[in-house]
Amino acid sequence: MYNRHLPLEARSGKDAVQETRARNARQWLREHLITIVLAALLILVSILTARDGWQRLAGGLEQPYHTALSPQLAGSRTVGQTFICPCVELNSIAVLPRFGDSPPANLTLHLRTLSDAGHDLRRATVQTADLRSDEYTDFGFVPIANSAGTKFYFYVESTDQEKAETGNDKAATRLLRTTNDVYAWGEMYVDDGPATGDLAFKVSCSPSMPGVATNILRRITDNKPLLWGNVTFYAMLAALYLGLMITLWLKLRALFITEERA
Repeated sequence: MYNRHLPLEARSGKDAVQETRARNARQWLREHLITIVLAALLILVSILTARDGWQRLAGGLEQPYHTALSPQLAGSRTVGQTFICPCVELNSIAVLPRFGDSPPANLTLHLRTLSDAGHDLRRATVQTADLRSDEYTDFGFVPIANSAGTKFYFYVESTDQEKAETGNDKAATRLLRTTNDVYAWGEMYVDDGPATGDLAFKVSCSPSMPGVATNILRRITDNKPLLWGNVTFYAMLAALYLGLMITLWLKLRALFITEERA
């Protein structure tokens, strides 16, 4: 056994090599401690989100295909679509309108859930000046918490009855759609009734970190028995993990300080 308090040159060759290796190891840990801690946290997040991926939690969806036009948005006629939201805090839906030479009527989007089809969760209107034919028209609204996994129904209507008069082709506004069922998790609706095909549409979300964390916990606990189905249990595990990482960092930091003083 060697005495590490002796000068390096006074020790045997083997002891000197061991001390040099130990110093190099401590130096490496000192330089890479933050990287190690961050990597451990990244591994934890990757494990928690592996089931659906970040895109499922914070992204959106798009059904871009279109081969035909919907019926004209005129009078009391509405055209809509059902879909399952893939992300948390849904805050935008976009559709593709097409209209003639005359400026189109204002358009209003109503968003509902299938379980409560008579009540608007959100409503948004796009004015005539902001509409462009064959370009996505975005209807933004206040984010909906815990929207991931929920089946929604939206429909679009004209709010300017004079411009949207049936048969007025110059002012006619229609939505681009497919004639086949290309989106398996929903269907197009005309006047609140199912119709053939799907609308071309986009769904976007703007998730906050608390929203993403809540959704991760919800997905982990879905259909799990006993403690494994309890959100509080996983919150406690996460807090314990964080506490252990902080303790590790403090102990390593104390070790480095002690070595430097020695």
